[in-house]
Amino acid sequence: MNQEMDEFLKSSLINGRIDDFIRPKAENPVIIYDDKAKALNVKVGDIVRIRMSTIYGQQQTARLTVVAIVRANNIFESFAMFIPRRTSRSSWE
Repeated sequence: MNQEMDEFLKSSLINGRIDDFIRPKAENPVIIYDDKAKALNVKVGDIVRIRMSTIYGQQQTARLTVVAIVRANNIFESFAMFIPRRTSRSSWE
């Protein structure tokens, strides 16, 4: 993660630790926005399961551990989540 993104996430942090995303202790860490956390009824430490399609149409699933919740500054951010590149590569290749 670059310095600018790190500062942005830390300035928006509501709960959890950004460092747990950078140097994960949990399997497959994820940072989510507060609106999504409320909608999913999850908190830091909870497991969320996601399902996505590959470019070939195959369904892939992953278990992610919420390590931080950040404040959304606009409605578009509330749809996003942050997953380490290494997790996305291993989960969806």
